[in-house]
Amino acid sequence: MNLILSFFILSYTNFKIKDLKGTEFELDSLLEKGPVILDFWATWCAYCDEVLDILKEIQEEYKDKITIVALSWDTQKTASKIEPLVKSRGWDFIIAIDDGKKIGRSYGVLFLPTTFIITKEKGIVYKKVGYNPKEKEEIEKVFEEIFGKE
Repeated sequence: MNLILSFFILSYTNFKIKDLKGTEFELDSLLEKGPVILDFWATWCAYCDEVLDILKEIQEEYKDKITIVALSWDTQKTASKIEPLVKSRGWDFIIAIDDGKKIGRSYGVLFLPTTFIITKEKGIVYKKVGYNPKEKEEIEKVFEEIFGKE
């Protein structure tokens, strides 16, 4: 089964955002380096940390080939929980707050977690709503199609 959404191309929306450290990133610039995993999450989301732990494993496996951007839907009320959670879980990827859920809305996100894989050439090639323990295998199959078997 071909997991890449090749039967139609879903375009992505470019955006600029500052991470928790104040560094600005632009999606188009990140895509120049390779595929981007874009994950929408929140500290209050029951399964979001499970997905981000999977993405941590994926990042370790694919190192310099991919970029992970985790956009939090936390509000001012819960935003203070983000950094302690990130540190305790050892997530070492771009973490930012999707203020007002603007970016998520542009991607049609309704539920958390929602994960996308985006490539410069094909746009959105993977979308997953919710948590599935087999998500790592699904993402690896997509990357096999993108990078070839290693």
